[in-house]
Amino acid sequence: MGDTFLMLGLFAGVVLCVGGIVGGLVLKKKENDKKQMLARGSSFVKDKKKQDNIIKLLVKENKLKAFMLVVTFQVLYQFHQVTAAAAKMTEEPDRSFPTPAKEVVAYLQVFNFEFLQWIPPACVKPGADFYDTLMTKTILPLILIGVIVLVAVLKLMRPSTRKNQRKRDKAVAGAVQGVSLLIELVLPSVTTTICQAFVCDLYDDFPINGALRADNTLMCDPGSGDRLFWEWYATLMMIIYPVLMPCILVGIFYANRKEIDKVMNVWKQHDEECMARGESTAAWTIQEVKAHMALEENGGHEISGSVMALAPNFMKFDPSCWWMGTFLLVVRIFQTSLLIFLSDPEVQSTFGAFISLICVCTLREFEPYRIDSDDTVGVLAQWMLFIFMSILLLIRVHVVDKIPPVLLGTALISIVFGLLSISVKSIYNDYKNMATKVQPVNAAGAAGGSEENKSTEITAMIPVVPMLAADGTSALQQPVMLPVQPAMVPLPPQPVMLAAPVAMLPQQPVMMQPPTAMHSPIVMMGAPMVHQPIPIVQQQQEQPKD
Repeated sequence: MGDTFLMLGLFAGVVLCVGGIVGGLVLKKKENDKKQMLARGSSFVKDKKKQDNIIKLLVKENKLKAFMLVVTFQVLYQFHQVTAAAAKMTEEPDRSFPTPAKEVVAYLQVFNFEFLQWIPPACVKPGADFYDTLMTKTILPLILIGVIVLVAVLKLMRPSTRKNQRKRDKAVAGAVQGVSLLIELVLPSVTTTICQAFVCDLYDDFPINGALRADNTLMCDPGSGDRLFWEWYATLMMIIYPVLMPCILVGIFYANRKEIDKVMNVWKQHDEECMARGESTAAWTIQEVKAHMALEENGGHEISGSVMALAPNFMKFDPSCWWMGTFLLVVRIFQTSLLIFLSDPEVQSTFGAFISLICVCTLREFEPYRIDSDDTVGVLAQWMLFIFMSILLLIRVHVVDKIPPVLLGTALISIVFGLLSISVKSIYNDYKNMATKVQPVNAAGAAGGSEENKSTEITAMIPVVPMLAADGTSALQQPVMLPVQPAMVPLPPQPVMLAAPVAMLPQQPVMMQPPTAMHSPIVMMGAPMVHQPIPIVQQQQEQPKD
């Protein structure tokens, strides 16, 4: 017990020291960035309304990062549970992650959304076993899906008017988004419970047919009617959850893939324009895309209702990557649920690390997300899973026995906090980019006096070769109205000076178009040019009266 408290105290001290150093560096960098922005003529937006708008856009733009972190922690926790259950049947049941990392992984169960851990079936039904848990975890999501669909159907039963059409489309899109989010959050956990119904191990009390690995009190007797019923029930749920649901999503996306590509191309073009202007890419909605594509100059294309409903699922990806959401969902099932059918923890770790490596290569190759920071977080999350699974494999085969467990566990925990730090850093960068308002007018105003003085000096120093008639008089026949403000004349590299007078043939008067309405026409006569430079004298003259 004393060693445990010493280890926890050491770990807490290391975390506090690292956190203090990182926090100090972040505050110092923030202060330096603010000074640099003020030096450039920029300032943070302090208007309350604009701040609220920035926060809304920030949440909308970065909620995908939060979702990726949640599902990554789900996979890590479920992987730990599956391998720990398989390790109980081996000679070394306690060989798992080192003690600091093991406790942190156990705390990740809050991201698994295991509602039965707070209200177990035994509290409602005394003597409840694994089969009651199986039925509860498989029936309850179907009930929630039915409620969401029923609410959407009731909204669609309203009179079909122009005013209610937007509400109808919003209701369908909300229902599809709610069902998809529910499936992505609970599918790996439910599939893991379903797979546990098929795995039996031999025990001393049940040497012939064995008992369930998830509940050692339940026999796996194939001749029992109760066991036969639950096997058929688990088979049906296996078809509905990990097979039918992903196939339905892929089929719907595949049927609308061409229209989805058109919508995403328009969306990507809008994102590029926003990034060129330094604006947020999260301000557009699918309704605005629909209105934009419906314009005649944009082709007058009308987005179908099915694509409008599927928008929350594909709008986070680039064009032609509509399948990536279902792919990542299947990857999570392979990393957790299907590992149950592998009885050896070493084989489970090897297979899980291999799946994570395939996912890393896929994400690096396609870069599927619309926002570049989402691609970075997605790849790093899969690398974190790969490292944890590989370390568990090395622990099981006694490769890292010479490394102190505290050091190895602290290194694993630092990887988790490193992923969180990178995610928070990317969110902070997005906030800084959106909350910083560059004011070019103020910057120009600050340097306006100096620029004006420079332009005046340049205008007065420009040499001009005047046009003289044959008798020596000036060729300017009409007075020239100079503008009140000094003219902006660019300074050439060097004035061109003629070495000798050049005789020019007389020409007809040429009327030159004045640059602005403030100038009068200038009549110029052909005459020899004098190469002696004469400076311009800027003077405001009165216009001659008729």
